[in-house]
Amino acid sequence: MGFCLDISRMKFPDDLFEKMRPQIEHAFAAMRELGAGEIVHQGIADKGKTAEQIARSVDADPEDVFHSLRHLPSNDLRINVATDDESADDRFSLGPFK
Repeated sequence: MGFCLDISRMKFPDDLFEKMRPQIEHAFAAMRELGAGEIVHQGIADKGKTAEQIARSVDADPEDVFHSLRHLPSNDLRINVATDDESADDRFSLGPFK
C-alpha cells in the first residue's frame, strides 16, 4: 500500500500484544491463505490436479495450497473439486461457471 505507521511513541498496555496474539495469528493465517489462493489459481488447469501437484507447479507450501483450495470453491464457482477417500487425493480443476 505504500505507507507505514510508527507506533513506537504510542502508549499501549504492556500486555496488549500478548492479549491480541490469537487475533493477530488468525489475521496472518488468513492473509497467508488469501495469498496462497491467488497463487493457486495459476496452478489449476482444466485437468484435475491434487493440492501437492498444484503446490509444486507454483512453488508453494502444499498444506497452504490445500487449505486455500478447500475454500476457493465457495468464492470462485469455476473451481471444481473431485473428492477422494483420502483428502490428499482430492483433485481440483478450473472449469466454466456453474
